[in-house]
Amino acid sequence: MRIRLARIAIVTIAAGFAAQLQSIARSLGADDLGEIAPGKLADLVLLEANPLEDIHATARIWRVVKGGYLFDPRRLQTGP
Repeated sequence: MRIRLARIAIVTIAAGFAAQLQSIARSLGADDLGEIAPGKLADLVLLEANPLEDIHATARIWRVVKGGYLFDPRRLQTGP
């Protein structure tokens, strides 16, 4: 029962994130943003782990997709 409740909580949090992103995009008049789907624009940060299970996963970036290009964050220069 605990595992089922944890899964429900994770799905609810993920759905909340998605709804918030779509709401922000709509409020900016950007109908092609706010979700990952064919025909939409997306800049992505791909993590090594699931941040819904471990919030510290947000610090472990695996790849970045920006403007249709894939970047390895270890190769990006950070600051002057």
